[in-house]
Amino acid sequence: MTLTETARITKISILALAILVVIGISGWASFQFWYHRYYLPSRPVQVEVPEVKFGVLPRPLFPKSNVSSSNFSYSIDTETGELPTKITQLMKVYFIPQLGTTLLAPNKARILAESLNFNTNPEVVNSSTYQFKNGDGGTLLIDLNNSNFTIRYPQASSSAILQSVPLPDEDSLIDYFQNFLKQRGLFSNSLQKGTPLVTYDKFPQKTSLVATVSIIPADLDGTRVVTPSFKNGLVQATITQNKDSLKLLDVIFTIWEPDNQNTSTYPLKTIQTAFDELKAGKGTVIVEPPKPRVSLATVYLAYFEANEYAQYIQPVYVFEGEEFVAYVPAITDQYLEK
Repeated sequence: MTLTETARITKISILALAILVVIGISGWASFQFWYHRYYLPSRPVQVEVPEVKFGVLPRPLFPKSNVSSSNFSYSIDTETGELPTKITQLMKVYFIPQLGTTLLAPNKARILAESLNFNTNPEVVNSSTYQFKNGDGGTLLIDLNNSNFTIRYPQASSSAILQSVPLPDEDSLIDYFQNFLKQRGLFSNSLQKGTPLVTYDKFPQKTSLVATVSIIPADLDGTRVVTPSFKNGLVQATITQNKDSLKLLDVIFTIWEPDNQNTSTYPLKTIQTAFDELKAGKGTVIVEPPKPRVSLATVYLAYFEANEYAQYIQPVYVFEGEEFVAYVPAITDQYLEK
């Protein structure tokens, strides 16, 4: 084969390859156009089916409200002027295991009480609650089912120790409470992920003699977690300045650990349905406004954690405005107890 023939064959091969490449690109582009323009739109919409493996759920344990949500008139004053439209149609519900009272629970409660400076023998309040007292007049209640507890001092004792001593800055108050928990092995991973919040009993802050340090729960599956008070978490302490040191006036320690391996998806009512229920008096007012007309600035889904044990953590709608917060169950009524 001569050099001339070799060159000719090479040119033909390159030309053929170029033609194939052009045909391939054109074919791929045509396929993509057909696939996205005609095929995908013609397919039936795939609707995710909720699992509902827990069956009918108990209703959220909202606190009792002093007023009906139907007592107010509402205006939608969100950024768009409308209720949110991008709301998911289903969400996970989380099971909360309850360990229950075991043979080891009483001894575990005594060890916890000693770490909290309550060294007396317990009084049996009921089959699942122990009460301890100390020399400062404090009372400690421990739930044997889960080791949640509260510490309270009588009002007279609390008043007696209050002095006109300025409280330290917020960081110092947060460190004090967190160290209190750490020293007793109570500062769990879930609390570490939470957000500390300090609120004062008076305004301006410098006139306050008492502050509350609360740990707001961390998000669950990327969704905010709200509590019965909305403003505080279920783990909190009231603190004052006693001469040269800080002193706890009360502690509330309530933790519910959801089982991330035991969940089930449930269908949600539409946001319009939830709003209609709010107006009809089926919502629970958490923060009562001073005026009968409520301007709603935000409406969103959140998970609700109750003060008492609830078998499940489930989503709720939160309606929030200036000096107003209300909750409405988010699960469709079909899957909520009547």
